[in-house]
Formats: sequence, structure tokens, C-alpha cells
Amino acid sequence: MEETLIAAFYSSVAPSQWKNTKPTGRWERLVVAQHYGIPTRLSDWTESPLVGLFFATRRDSHDQNAPEPDGVLWLMQSYPVMESQPSELRDSFRAYPTYPYGSEVLPLDFLEPNFDPLDPDPSWGNFLLFLNPPTIDERIAAQQSVFLYLSNPMIDVCRACVTIGHRHLWNPLVKVIIPSAVKPVIRGKLLDFGVSISSLFPGIESIATDIRGGFRHSDRATRPHSPQQAFSINYRHLRDRFDLSNYGWPLSGLASMD
Repeated sequence: MEETLIAAFYSSVAPSQWKNTKPTGRWERLVVAQHYGIPTRLSDWTESPLVGLFFATRRDSHDQNAPEPDGVLWLMQSYPVMESQPSELRDSFRAYPTYPYGSEVLPLDFLEPNFDPLDPDPSWGNFLLFLNPPTIDERIAAQQSVFLYLSNPMIDVCRACVTIGHRHLWNPLVKVIIPSAVKPVIRGKLLDFGVSISSLFPGIESIATDIRGGFRHSDRATRPHSPQQAFSINYRHLRDRFDLSNYGWPLSGLASMD
């Protein structure tokens, strides 16, 4: 089904509709299809705690009087995820000429020649990996996006992380519940830090959405912290509040991950 949907997507898009060159690589085709909403074995994550909080506390209902459910922020430590990958893949990446020391997020130019994302070597078993998407549009950069890849699309991510935890003494995935009562407070703080629909979804329509909601962050009298400062402040807060000293990024606040 996944391969059929991807093929249908590419056969339906006219050459003139591509902003850049039409994707041709196996991994690039998968990533672009996911980016435009085709269901794939990839899921959207971010390396920014601020972006994760935005999605975890975002109000989905247009009815401002509708009760809000609690939010969920998922955090995952990427090091044990990489250590759980097939040794051939892991060792090959560490020997890669442009391998950034300490990185567990794989680049597409490494993955492309190594294996077909829709048909990995069965002897490798089930595994996860994080990958850096190409900058398809401004949204990828604004949201500091990364993708989580599942070698088997039927894998339950939570169960897979429990298995990884058994190997490495701790579960790399942690779930943080954000009470509905504090979600408006967090949204207000994020606006002070310049994190809004218009900053994460660049474009005229997003600016109009912010204005319609009365939340255009540039209209605020003060912006006490830059996004870079806000990243450090919120990381310390999350670390101290939820004892996340053993957890790293990437993280996700997407409801679909729950």
C-alpha cells in the first residue's frame, strides 16, 4: 500500500508543479512524499524543544470555548536508537567521510546508496533511525525537522523502544503529559519567544492566521528572549522539571505520535 501511494503521488504531480528538480533518489522520494502528506513509514520529529512544545500545546479546534485535552510531548534519545541499528549500517556511517562526530541523525547522501528504504535487508531485523531531510521548503528549516524511519511500517514505536531499552538499560522514549490548564500559558510563552504559526509555517496565509487569532507575536510590546536563548532556557526547564538529563533530542510534540 505504501509503495502504491507513493507511486500514485509522483505520477499525479505534473513536472511544472515541482518547485525544484523532481526527486529521483529512493530516500528523497520517500521523504518528499511524507512531507506533502502521503502516509509513509516516516514520522515527523524536531530537534527543537520549542517546536515540540508548540505542536504539543497547539489548539486544534477553531471553537475557542471547546474544552482542550491534555497535550503530549514525546522525547527520544537518539544515541541508543543508533546503537540498536544493524552493525553493518552503524559501522559504515561511522566510517563515512563526512560523518559529524557525535551525530546520530543520518544524512540522505549516506542512506541513498546503502539500502532501499522500502525494502531493507530482512537479515537486519526491525530497527529505527533518524534522518535529516533535504530543505524542501522553508518549513523544514523553520521547524528544525528530522524524520524517524521505521524499517517495518507495522512496527509499534513504543514497543520497539522498550526492546531498545532492554538492551541499553533505559527506554530512549519518554512521554510528557502537559495538563490542558497550562497549555494556554505555554502558548503565550512560546509567542514571547517568537514561536508561532507564522514562524513555523512561513507564508502570507500563516501571518494572516496569527492576526486573525490575535496572536501575531511581532505585535507584542516585548520579546524578552531570542529563539536561541529560549532554546537554552526551555531545555534547562524541561531537564529540571522532568529529570531529562539522560534524554536528548530529537523530540516530537505531534499528537499523531501518541
